[in-house]
Amino acid sequence: MVRRLSARADYNVHRDRRLHGRRRHDDVELAGQAEAVRRTFLIPIAPLESTTFFPGGGTALTLPQMETDSLFQHAFFHAKIGMAVVALNGRFQKVNPSICKLTGYSEAELLTMTYLDITHPDDAGVGERMRAKLIEGTMDDYQNEKRYIRKDGVHVWVQHTLSVVRNADGVPQVFVSQLQDISARKKAEHLLQRHMQQYKSLFDEHPDLVYAVSMDGELTSLNHSVERITGYTPDAWRSAFPKPLEDGIRHALEHAHEGSLDTFRFETEVPHADGSKVHLSVTHAPIIVDGEAVGVYGIAKDVTPQARLIRQLKESERKYRLLAENSLDVIVRYNPFGILTYVSPSSASMLGYLPEELVGVDAMSLVHPEDVEPLRESFADERLSTFRCRTKYGDYVWIESRTKRIRGKQTGKATEYIAVLRDVSEREAERRRLREAEEQYRELVEHSPDAIFVGVGGRFAYVNDTAVALLGAKNKEQLYEIDPMTLIHPAYRDASAARRRMVEQDKRVAELAQSVFVGLDGKTIDVEVKSIPTIYNNKEAVHTIVRDVTERKKTEALLQQSEKLSAAGQLAAGIAHEIRNPLTSLKGFLHLMQSGTAQKPYYFRIMNDELSRVETILSELLILAKPTSTVMANRDTTALLRSVASLLETQANLRGIELFLDLPAEPLLVRGDDNQLKQVFINLIKNGIEAMPDGGTIVIRARAEGERAVIRFVDEGRGIPEEKLPFVGRPFFTTKEYGTGLGLSVSYKIVEAHRGTVSVSSVVGEGTSFTIALPLAIS
Repeated sequence: MVRRLSARADYNVHRDRRLHGRRRHDDVELAGQAEAVRRTFLIPIAPLESTTFFPGGGTALTLPQMETDSLFQHAFFHAKIGMAVVALNGRFQKVNPSICKLTGYSEAELLTMTYLDITHPDDAGVGERMRAKLIEGTMDDYQNEKRYIRKDGVHVWVQHTLSVVRNADGVPQVFVSQLQDISARKKAEHLLQRHMQQYKSLFDEHPDLVYAVSMDGELTSLNHSVERITGYTPDAWRSAFPKPLEDGIRHALEHAHEGSLDTFRFETEVPHADGSKVHLSVTHAPIIVDGEAVGVYGIAKDVTPQARLIRQLKESERKYRLLAENSLDVIVRYNPFGILTYVSPSSASMLGYLPEELVGVDAMSLVHPEDVEPLRESFADERLSTFRCRTKYGDYVWIESRTKRIRGKQTGKATEYIAVLRDVSEREAERRRLREAEEQYRELVEHSPDAIFVGVGGRFAYVNDTAVALLGAKNKEQLYEIDPMTLIHPAYRDASAARRRMVEQDKRVAELAQSVFVGLDGKTIDVEVKSIPTIYNNKEAVHTIVRDVTERKKTEALLQQSEKLSAAGQLAAGIAHEIRNPLTSLKGFLHLMQSGTAQKPYYFRIMNDELSRVETILSELLILAKPTSTVMANRDTTALLRSVASLLETQANLRGIELFLDLPAEPLLVRGDDNQLKQVFINLIKNGIEAMPDGGTIVIRARAEGERAVIRFVDEGRGIPEEKLPFVGRPFFTTKEYGTGLGLSVSYKIVEAHRGTVSVSSVVGEGTSFTIALPLAIS
């Protein structure tokens, strides 16, 4: 009877058992080798000067004897595990060839080093406490696992056994270190863990109802597909486990107890939570761990839509079996003539051949014809090679082979070869895709109409042909020898250096900016530049895209000149209109004075006013056409506004107008010209005063908003009609009776020169608001 107990992750138990089994095998093998070494090198507690090691359990050897005893020398230098005598300060005093082979260092090199010199940094502190206990005498020896760094930089895992040799007084003299390479075991453990994670994911996310039962009938695992298929939650389904499935599980367990590895399939119906029936195709299979049945797996597939899903079920089962089994490398042995004498069972999954189908076959006959000669030419005692191997189905897979030549002890000639084959098709396919992508990218860069520069450490590491042509170089190598900063116009070098620091240090994109390059022929080149951080040849680099805009600049200059001429025509028309009116008045009054009228003083006053009007127009026009030189510096707008308000306060009060300042306590800095900014503020406040004949309040407010200083002038005047707002700021446009329109035009021009903006909003009868936005200065 199946007992409905809470589910547990039985796959973890299976994994632990398999992992323990594999490690137990390695440990037994290692223990055997270590014991063999101990039988050869017994380590007593005796004076180091008189007694050190016992070869084969015989009489103790003195140090001179140890150096000359042939049995000792043979055992020490021919041990399959690494052996070393290490001073208490960690320096190697004696090493055997196995440890040299393990670490890649020669004996002479190792004798100048300490064990810490070859220890992985992360493992440098491993075992220090144990070594202290050895020296204290609280333990005889200890083992641990750690990583060493070979001379070629490769990390190798070793099982390290350490013991101490003492003199007659019990004083520690040296350490004896034994090293066993366990890298293969570590790799197998990692691979096994990965497979178990894959299995867990397969179990939990399987679309079918999957469960596992132990040999005593306990339901140990149940995935969540049960709810989707039957409508019951896992807990509810356990409490109402269908009897047909119980019978099937009992049948499978009986066979598993008898040692049968058979898989049982049947179909049945189980109730759905909504009262309907669900037709299931059920498969029961034994769970085998270390050759022993430990339970039964069950997979129940919803086949209610009838037989069309049966084929999909079989395919799903086949894929499940492939994923559930550990994939292993193929091991082969072949004689000096290349004839295969042994093939491991994994050949079936990798190549499609059963082992018996490959034994007796020429190994080279399976290799792709293009790879045969390179394989023959690279032959050595040990080699790592990559080639294509033909499968039973006629296609080819990429194989990575590690081959070792076995030589006869007497003749020294090759007797056979042992190779470990691994399917690396995915890796080779990825390499091919990367090569193709790199070639495509290089083609795009080389033929780009924009110049491409890649800088590493302040030097060009790559330039394309467009960059060579842009700077007038003979070839790329000429640019590689030049300091890039010398190609930038002096006026732009500081900005360019700041952009490069932003990319290199802050890893930020330097957006499109204007710059000027100087070609190798001395000509200046107007360019647009954008730089982004990148990696080039595994180094941090700056990828810069440069576009030549010299011709575009010339075109823009011509367009600007055309616009100036057009504006000059408009100004001339405006000037003629504005000056013609006062001149006509002057001409009329002169005629009246010639007629002898008695009101000459009155006429003189009017004539003087008209002449002043002409003078005002010409003065403001001069400011518009030819602004004075500017002195740009950080300016506190709050201080400027207070100064201007103080200047105009009396004029405002005479008209019944209050100037209300709403300014921040802290300075609000912008970069600009002191006098020009004051001129803008005076013009806007005067406009507000003149627009309020009946008095009122003008609010002057300043704030920092984002990266800009925003200043608003709000009056309570007559307002500007909406249809006239687009014309505000144009020369000679005004809503005042005696205005010229040049004051606002000059203000707009000044704000634009300060990289700012002016906006206006107005409601007739309520008032007008002018808003100036200027970039905040960097403190």
